[in-house]
Amino acid sequence: MTLSARLAFPLVPRLRFFTLLLVLAVVLEVAQSVVQPSRDFSYLDILANLCGVGLGALGWRFWRGSPWERRSRGAATRRDWPGG
Repeated sequence: MTLSARLAFPLVPRLRFFTLLLVLAVVLEVAQSVVQPSRDFSYLDILANLCGVGLGALGWRFWRGSPWERRSRGAATRRDWPGG
């Protein structure tokens, strides 16, 4: 999910993007126990969500240096967007 979200929002600053995903990983786990009372809250699930975000961040880091990324690097730039 981290990689597909990053590909969907390439212009969001990196620190803001990954901070939001880390917060979202925790909030989703807490919210699911509130919205669906039959689900149990688990710190291990939060840890698994955070590890998923971390692995996605590492995957993004490797993608940035790959030949596939270099070919598509010019696809979206700030000047392509209105007001950019």
